[in-house]
Amino acid sequence: MQILQAGFNLNGNISSIFYDGFGINSTFFNEWTKDLSNQDVRLPFLILGRPKSSGTLKLASTDPHDLPVQNPKYYTDPNGEDVETLLWGILRLMALPN
Repeated sequence: MQILQAGFNLNGNISSIFYDGFGINSTFFNEWTKDLSNQDVRLPFLILGRPKSSGTLKLASTDPHDLPVQNPKYYTDPNGEDVETLLWGILRLMALPN
């Protein structure tokens, strides 16, 4: 498990990173950040470096221009270790001082 911490200011075009990069709805983002405009913030990301779950990547066709078919199968390991590890990481993040 890795913790990546990104610092940024919510003024400017940072919102497009959340919309496009993370698929966060603009209404949710604006409500979530309404009290943080023009402030420096930091956002932690938990990264599960060696997940137990495994997905699939298949060719869609013989045409090399066709995108492959991906099914990441996140959090599908039979013993639930991926979810347990991420929950452990969330608890550790919550215990960090501000």
